[in-house]
Amino acid sequence: MKKNINLLPVELQKKASVKTQRNLLMMLAGLIACTVLIVFTGFFAWIKICEYRLAHLDQSIATIMPKDALEKSYQQENLQMEKDLQNLEQIQEGRIDWTTILQDMNNHLPRDMWITGFSSQGGKVSITGLTADVSEIGVFIYELNQLAYFSDLSLGKTGEVTAGNLTLNEFSIVGTLVKGSE
Repeated sequence: MKKNINLLPVELQKKASVKTQRNLLMMLAGLIACTVLIVFTGFFAWIKICEYRLAHLDQSIATIMPKDALEKSYQQENLQMEKDLQNLEQIQEGRIDWTTILQDMNNHLPRDMWITGFSSQGGKVSITGLTADVSEIGVFIYELNQLAYFSDLSLGKTGEVTAGNLTLNEFSIVGTLVKGSE
């Protein structure tokens, strides 16, 4: 075996320092190569993680989109229902509550008086009936004028009607249906 022995002091030995420098450069090159390899691997791993998250977000968006469309259709349906409700309220306000009007008329109807006809057209009201006493017609007109449904009620005509041995007074009252009662 052949060995070279250098008897010079370490400061004067050139080969030994070149070997050390070479080893250091090799280690540095290896370290740089390992670092680049680790960074490169980490970068690609980060890209794969981002792709996975993107795919997961795409799935989430795909499940949310139908719900969003459904929510929009519900909102449109709600708006349509609100418009319909407003229309129904307007119709309700424009509707005449005949039941209440007729009940109040009946409550103010004098004894021995009968309503034989009631008509309303274009805000004008006509009431016809029979009574045993003519004075009750005036009382009835007064009572009806006190109600909020009618205004300007007046006696249209009167006449006598005989039914068998009974004599009754036929009457007609005309007036206006108040706007608020409609």
